[in-house]
Amino acid sequence: MLHRIIIYLLIGAANLLGVSTSYAEPPVLEIVACNYPPYELATPEDGLRGFDLEVVKEALSRAGYKTNFTFYPWARAYKMTTEGRAFAALSCSYKAEREHEILWTKPISSMTDIYVVRSDYTGKPVVNKFVIAEEKLAVGNVKGNYISEQWEGLGVTVDLSSSEELLMRKLLDGRVDVIPQVKENYLYYVKKKGLEGKFKIFKAEDNETSKFHLCISRKSPDAEKIRTLFDEKLGEMHEDGTYDAIHARYQ
Repeated sequence: MLHRIIIYLLIGAANLLGVSTSYAEPPVLEIVACNYPPYELATPEDGLRGFDLEVVKEALSRAGYKTNFTFYPWARAYKMTTEGRAFAALSCSYKAEREHEILWTKPISSMTDIYVVRSDYTGKPVVNKFVIAEEKLAVGNVKGNYISEQWEGLGVTVDLSSSEELLMRKLLDGRVDVIPQVKENYLYYVKKKGLEGKFKIFKAEDNETSKFHLCISRKSPDAEKIRTLFDEKLGEMHEDGTYDAIHARYQ
């Protein structure tokens, strides 16, 4: 009896002090992505979910949030984010024209721009869009990644696909001649599919190696606050070695 009285007194004291006697579940943040190995994988492979996904999940967990990742074609995922139907999308590169609808976190990874052609290509080295125009090559790209302005006035045909995998199949089949690609994604795909020797790559001299970020919708509640927390926890992960440990699993 005395034991029960003590418990009741402790609960009452906690309530008077404004301390909750129950533990609320952490908020769940809905994040959308497209299948883009090794950055994010719609279907885990040997326990790997993609190094960007793992980094984002860990940083937000340290900030006190749970995460739910859902995969869509990129154009749809980005639209859901800008409309506020998803908290954020990954992985995104910075574009000034998106400032009014997106908040970017600090970089979560990097990408190296290349141009990919079939191994039987014999034209000039494809190092920029002007060579592509001169050689009259048909370009393939993914919907949502395509910036029409870069090809305007060059007379270049652009074929848009819903996924990277479909795009690579088109290149193999000769339906397109060249693909602007990310080297990290390309190497993973070729190794996974056993396509070594099927392609040539050229470093894109008209594009610098750039960064990927988590893109947070400006319409998401507490967007600024969560971005600040994310950046802080991402910095901690760099300092304590967690970030490097995640990336080491994909090498």
